[in-house]
Amino acid sequence: MALSKEVTDENFGSLKLEVSKWFDKRRYGVSMLKVLYRDRVKNTSELYGCSKTMDIIELLIGAGHLTPTNLTILYETIKLTQQFGLGQLIKDRHPSFQIPEDIRNIAIDNFTLHRQRLVNLGMALSFSEIQHISGLYSVAEEHAADSWSLIMDLEQRMKISEGEMESFIENMRKINFPKAVKALTEVADTTPIMDKERTHSPTGSIDTVTSDHDTLKESLKKFKNTFKALEKDANQCKKKLQYDVWAANQEAAKLEQHKDMSLRNIDNHMQEIVKKVKENGKKLKNEVGAMYEKNKNVLDIKIIELNTIISDIDTKLSFLNQLLKDGKETAMQSSETAITSLKERINDLPKSLPNDGRQIHFFINKQQMTFLQQCDIGNIKYLRTADCLQLQGVESVIQDQTIVVRVIKTEECEIHSNQLKATWTHPTGETNITQVEEDDNGDYILTKQCTTPGVWRLNVCADGEPIKQSPLMFNVETKESANAYKACKKYHVKDVVKYEDDCFLVSCETNEILKYKQSGEYISKVTLPLSVKVNKMFKMKNSNIAFSDLGNKCIKICNMEGHVIQSIGQGELREPSVIHVDEASSIMYVGDSITGCLGEATGYVLMFNIVNDNMIRKFNGGKINEILDISLTSQGHIFLKVEINVGNDELKVLNTDGTSVKCLKRGSQLKHKVKVDEHYKIIHKYLPMADIPVLFDRIKCSSS
Repeated sequence: MALSKEVTDENFGSLKLEVSKWFDKRRYGVSMLKVLYRDRVKNTSELYGCSKTMDIIELLIGAGHLTPTNLTILYETIKLTQQFGLGQLIKDRHPSFQIPEDIRNIAIDNFTLHRQRLVNLGMALSFSEIQHISGLYSVAEEHAADSWSLIMDLEQRMKISEGEMESFIENMRKINFPKAVKALTEVADTTPIMDKERTHSPTGSIDTVTSDHDTLKESLKKFKNTFKALEKDANQCKKKLQYDVWAANQEAAKLEQHKDMSLRNIDNHMQEIVKKVKENGKKLKNEVGAMYEKNKNVLDIKIIELNTIISDIDTKLSFLNQLLKDGKETAMQSSETAITSLKERINDLPKSLPNDGRQIHFFINKQQMTFLQQCDIGNIKYLRTADCLQLQGVESVIQDQTIVVRVIKTEECEIHSNQLKATWTHPTGETNITQVEEDDNGDYILTKQCTTPGVWRLNVCADGEPIKQSPLMFNVETKESANAYKACKKYHVKDVVKYEDDCFLVSCETNEILKYKQSGEYISKVTLPLSVKVNKMFKMKNSNIAFSDLGNKCIKICNMEGHVIQSIGQGELREPSVIHVDEASSIMYVGDSITGCLGEATGYVLMFNIVNDNMIRKFNGGKINEILDISLTSQGHIFLKVEINVGNDELKVLNTDGTSVKCLKRGSQLKHKVKVDEHYKIIHKYLPMADIPVLFDRIKCSSS
């Protein structure tokens, strides 16, 4: 389909813009092109990261598949995606491009039979079939929004691939999806439909020869196309197998490397333990030496002292013996003095023995020995890279603010940024693949300017496996909601409800209800009697406000002029909190709390008839400390968020008699509001103060 040389770059640019606008306007048009062109663009990450059709067109141009003089791939795209209106638009607005007259019957040369069948599959699946297949193959929620995202996820995880479709097709047969089976098994029409009407001559010979020749020619053409597609499939299969061999060798080398590193670490740890034991042993030996020297010195001094006394006694005895031998009168006179001196020495012996019975002993730390016998010096684990990584980020940001998310890794983790894959999912369902960056400290970070308010999701995988805390969910608040939240934080806020004209009503456990704009600008206030303490609120259809009054321990209904119209439950309620009014049945549901003599709290639900103020029923629905929120489901069941015990919240569905229907979720201080479908399945999570619908059709914020 070559074009004349007169076609200018300006005309080609105009054509690209036309095609880009066409597919951008189609729901999931960009995702469909990503599936179609997967074989045409080698860098799959770059292709999946495209958010506009123009980005994909530029990738095709860069790969040489699309030029001003060769638009074949565009015409085949129109046929395969059945966007024949685009073909007519090109004819009308860009006559310089010679689009085929019968574009519905052109031959397909740029796309394999497998790729054509995947496009047919994407166009054939219904939403319920998409959800069923997603559950069958454990597809993440963000990849199950449409058939094209589903196909991309299955291809990325090698659940479907050329030459290996039998298992997938068999599964489609088992779950009775005939349209999917048909899309994946039909032979695509890749050749032009020829006018096969033949005229018959009276003899039939010439027409018969011509017909046989045409049939042979057609068969050869089909065989050529089949072989070409098969050869391409075989080469791609070889490339995949060669890549798998290379990847296996890489894993084997990495396994060897980690084995050597683990052995070195064990040796180093053992040396550290031995070194520490030797240091402690040396310390104990030094203590023994010091204790020995100290006590040995004491004993030596005692021995010298005793020997001195013995020598003195011997001297005195020798002197007396000599006097006795002399026998002289003068000697007898001297003996008195010597005897007295010896007696004094004998009577002046040391009062205590030099040895008091103590000896040096070494006592083994048996507790430590028992610990060493029971505990290993470490442990060996066969961990994935993803197990050593964890996402760390914030839970909420303001619109247009740049969020920074960190990938925290353990000391043992060795990973390069190219092993990490990050996918941002917008509140609209659109996905973007981004590259993980490395900062100056060697840490891995991801940054994103969040322009769309709502709940965003970040998935990070290492070697194809999700890391800890992935997906990371965070809320992007509008600037108006953030300003309103700041305004509320000035007070001890108890409740916030959305009123008319996009305004907020705020209660602060006082006798006033404050009114704010979304921007946070103060408007006015509703003043009630001084004894009133407004806790939780509920906006009724007639614009009146029902609220729990902690001052008078009841429920009151007032108008916006501050006049109390009705009081309900006085004498029945102790610590009234959350409220829900079913105005169709004239029943009010109230959460109440009773504190026992030991300080333990028990939460109850009370039902009142708002016509005659009578209490209908009272129950606690199981072990509940406090009722945190209350509403009704479309089936008339009571939906509660309750505190089971400190730090442990639960979402419960009850019958109106208090009997349990279902427990939806239990966790440590559930921070999110939730929305459920008719089967009580949680389908959305919302953060407080998000500028989007929340459970019970009201917006809440808290100063905590």
